[in-house]
Amino acid sequence: ESHFILTDVPVTALCILALWLSLRASTLHTVAAFAWAGAAIGLTAAAKYNGGVVAVALLIVWLREYWEGEWGRKAAAAILAMIVAFTIAAPYSILDLPGFLNGFAAQMSRFAIPRDYGTPIGMIYLKHLALQGRLWVFAAGAGIVLALARRERRGLWWSPLWFAALYFYVLETHTPVFARYALPLVPVICLLAAVPIVELAAVAGRFSRSPAALPLVVTLASLAIVSQPAIQTVSWIEGLKSRDTRVVAADWMRAQLPQKTRLVVEITGPTYMSTAGFSVTRVENIKDRTPAQYVRSDAGYLVISSGDLDRYQDYAQLGKLVFEIAPLNQRPGPPVRIIQIDRAEAVR
Repeated sequence: ESHFILTDVPVTALCILALWLSLRASTLHTVAAFAWAGAAIGLTAAAKYNGGVVAVALLIVWLREYWEGEWGRKAAAAILAMIVAFTIAAPYSILDLPGFLNGFAAQMSRFAIPRDYGTPIGMIYLKHLALQGRLWVFAAGAGIVLALARRERRGLWWSPLWFAALYFYVLETHTPVFARYALPLVPVICLLAAVPIVELAAVAGRFSRSPAALPLVVTLASLAIVSQPAIQTVSWIEGLKSRDTRVVAADWMRAQLPQKTRLVVEITGPTYMSTAGFSVTRVENIKDRTPAQYVRSDAGYLVISSGDLDRYQDYAQLGKLVFEIAPLNQRPGPPVRIIQIDRAEAVR
C-alpha cells in the first residue's frame, strides 16, 4: 500500500503543478515560464512514467505561442528543464542507463499485455470515477460544453482538456486496470465540475438584487457536488480501522509458515511479506504463468487475491488450499486464498 501512496498520489499533485505552470506560461509568454513548466513536467514523469503525458498541456500552449516570439527559445528552455528535473529526481536513469532502459522496457511490455475484463476498459475507469458520486462527473461533462462555448476563455481550457483526453486514451488502451491510475484525471474533473457552479452563480447575480445570492448559489451547488464524495471518504477511512483481509492472511503466514518460504503473491494481495523473512515473487496475476511453470519453479505457495476463483481451478489443483478469507462489511480487502503447491500431486 505504501508503494501506491508513494507514486500515484505524488504524481497527481505534480500533474496539478505542471498544469498550473503550463497555464501560467500561456499568460506570461516568457522563456522562464516555459522553463518552470518543463521542470514540473520532468518531476511528474520521474514520479511515475505515465505522468509524462502532462507534457501535452505545455505542448498545446507552445503551439499557440507561434505569434508571440521566441518560439524556439521557449521550446529549448522547456525541454532542457524537463530533462534536468527528470535526471535530478531519477538520477539512476543516467547513472545506471542499461538498468533504466531494461526496467523501462519491462514496464512497457507489462502494460502491453492484452487482458479481457469483459467490459471496455474506458467504461471501467468511468465507473471508478463515478463511484464517489455521479453528479460531479455529469457536472464535469456540462463544464466541458460550457468551457468550449465561451470563445474568449476557450484557449485556457485547451491544455487541461487535451491532457485529460490523452491521459484517458492511455488508460483506455492499456492494461492492467487499477482505479488509482485515474487519479491524475481528478483535478481536471474538479475544475470542469466547477464551471457549471460558476455559471449558475453568475446567473443568480444578474437576476437577483440580493448581494447574498451569488455566494449562496456557490455554497449550495458546491455542497451538492462534494457531499457524496465526502461521505464516501469518511466511510472509507472508517473502514481502514478494521483489519484488512490481507493483514489477516499476512498474520497467518507469519504464524504458520517457516521463514524463507517462497511465495508467489498477486499485487492486490499481501505483497510486503519479504519484511517478515519470506521470499516473495510479486506477479500481476497468478494466471500470467502456466501451472506447469509454477510446478517447475521453487515456489512453495500461491497467494491468490482474486474474487473469481473459478478462473483459477487449474491452479487450485496444484496442491492444498491451506488458508482462505473473504471480505465482510466490517472486514475490507480482497478475498485471499493460499494454495500450498504439492508437486507430487500436481504431476499425478
